[in-house]
Amino acid sequence: MKTKVFISYAWEDAEERDQKVKRFTQWLAVYLIKWNFEVLLDVYENYPGTKLDAFMSEGVSTSRFVLCICTETYLKKMQKIVRQMIPQEATRLIVLCN
Repeated sequence: MKTKVFISYAWEDAEERDQKVKRFTQWLAVYLIKWNFEVLLDVYENYPGTKLDAFMSEGVSTSRFVLCICTETYLKKMQKIVRQMIPQEATRLIVLCN
C-alpha cells in the first residue's frame, strides 16, 4: 500500500505568484508519485462543484503526511484559521506543521 501525502498550499491573489505556487506543487507531486507515494493535490482531485473544504479536511485526516507550502499568503490564512479553533485543534495543527 502506498503512503498517502496531502499537499496543502494557498491560492495567491496575484496571478503570477499563484501560477508559480501551483507549478511547484505539481512538480512536487510528480516526484512524490515517481517515488511511489499516493498524492492528494486539489488540481488532480477536484472538479467544478467539488466541496474544497471537505476535500481538504479528508485529505488531512486520511494522509500519513501533510506537506504545507508555506508562502506568506498561506501563513496569513493559517493564522486566521487557528484563531477560530478551539485550543486542542490548534495544538494538533501546530504539531502537524512543525
